[in-house]
Amino acid sequence: MGMAWEAAVEAEQATANRTDGVMAKGAEGNRLDMPVASDQLKKFSFPSLWKANIMAFGVIFLVAISVAIWQTRYLNKVFLNEARDHARLAAEIIKLNAQNAMEAANMGRDIVSSFLKSQIKFIRYLQRVEPFTQDELAAFAHEAGLAGITILDNASGEIIESADGWLKGKAPSLCRQASALRTIEHDHIFILNSPGRKDESVCVITGIDATNVQKLQQRISLDNTIKKISHLAGVKFVRITDKESACSEINGWGCAADCKTRHDVLYLDTPSGPVVRVQFELGSDVLVLGMDASSLRKKQKNIWMLFLFFTLVLVLTGGIVTWLLYKHQMSYLEKMRDYEEELFQKRHEASLGRSAATIAHEIRNPLNSVSMGIQKMLMDKNGMSEHNISLLLMLKDELVRVERIISGLLSYAKPMKINRQPVLLSQEIRKVLTRLRSRHSVEDTGIDFRISAETQVEADQHLVSQLFENLLSNAMDAQPDGGSIEIEFLVEPGFQVVRLSNQGHIPSRQDLEQLFEPYFTLKTRGTGLGLAICKRIMKAHHGFLRATVKNGTFSIEVGFPITPGNRNRKTVG
Repeated sequence: MGMAWEAAVEAEQATANRTDGVMAKGAEGNRLDMPVASDQLKKFSFPSLWKANIMAFGVIFLVAISVAIWQTRYLNKVFLNEARDHARLAAEIIKLNAQNAMEAANMGRDIVSSFLKSQIKFIRYLQRVEPFTQDELAAFAHEAGLAGITILDNASGEIIESADGWLKGKAPSLCRQASALRTIEHDHIFILNSPGRKDESVCVITGIDATNVQKLQQRISLDNTIKKISHLAGVKFVRITDKESACSEINGWGCAADCKTRHDVLYLDTPSGPVVRVQFELGSDVLVLGMDASSLRKKQKNIWMLFLFFTLVLVLTGGIVTWLLYKHQMSYLEKMRDYEEELFQKRHEASLGRSAATIAHEIRNPLNSVSMGIQKMLMDKNGMSEHNISLLLMLKDELVRVERIISGLLSYAKPMKINRQPVLLSQEIRKVLTRLRSRHSVEDTGIDFRISAETQVEADQHLVSQLFENLLSNAMDAQPDGGSIEIEFLVEPGFQVVRLSNQGHIPSRQDLEQLFEPYFTLKTRGTGLGLAICKRIMKAHHGFLRATVKNGTFSIEVGFPITPGNRNRKTVG
């Protein structure tokens, strides 16, 4: 009989080892499958479209800013060239006007000089015929349009003037000077002196009003031309200066060669606004022309405002498109991950199914033989000692436990087929409690039903019974010395929820994360498949199963989806 007990123990150990080996092989196979699925995901996943989109919009942005910079530089170049051309044109105008003014001035002086010379010749002739009196000389000056006439006899020193003091006593000194056309600026008079020949002692001085001639010269003068150019639209200032002074305005010390080669056109910010300063050589001097650059700055501002607007539109469009592509890609990757999980789960279930079939075939038949042998020995127990009988009974119980392990494994491995029908969960739980009372000592375990709201659900009655039998059995096992189990019914949006709570063994946070994983158990003799089967049942029903610990109470919540047809069929207790 001792040998039979040892054989039974060895059989159980072999069964456990075989089961662990098959599960390890299946788990190892699944671990080997995971990289393959991940590689397939990487191989067949879409490229990072949102990253490519960001790069594309970045390229467009770079092109846009390049175009804006090119347009700005091109606009500067065109404007500066125009300013240089304007300065060249202004210089040519000034040069031509200066030449014309000089020629006009010389021509005017020549005309005045010729007129006065002819008048002097005529006066000399008349003076030789009969000397002039003052009144006659005044009348002649008035008729000839002269400002004044003075006749000085160098021999006698006699002076006859058409108007007293019109030369302000300068006649003697003028008669001692060579003949020339002179200008008395403050009186606006041209005078011509004729000292006379050596054989003639009479000196004649005539004068004519220079006001009109001076006005004409002023009108065609260089200063007036520069003043008119400075009043043209788009011209800030015009001036003529020497080369050193022009260069000192640029570099602060002046260097004509340096300014000529490198600083003919400059962009300046002045109190009156932006100015393009252009200098152009005008003979030995330099023409400095300041062109208004407000239009240039305005065009530059318009270009950059347009660029900023385009950038804003580009950023908004790019952000929206990138976000849509990102969401699309994340959705695709999520589908791929779901597909990978589903593929992994199917491979896992297939591997587990093969393992379970092997266990059922390889282990159940020997176990049946052992079980029949033990039953035969118990039937012929006459003459056996009480110790041997207790060993046989223990072996029988262990065989029953091994059978439960195998049944649980097969139940977890096989595909679940849902036969949906209207089920009232409270009724099924009461049936389960009735069955459990025959297997558990529940006299010291209080059951507290709280039905806040309940409605029928579409579920598989057999699987619902199996679900709550596992959960309630675990709750009772967690309180071996008695306690209470609170069963609360409530309705959450779209779900009928049953909450099972007890204050027995409280799992740690790490244990809560693994609680529904296969082969994880907190019992010393548990298989670790009960809660995993419950998880599969709820997944097959598209519900949820969750575990929480709050205020020293361990709770498991079960949620079955409520179908639209059952929403109005409620029982409130």
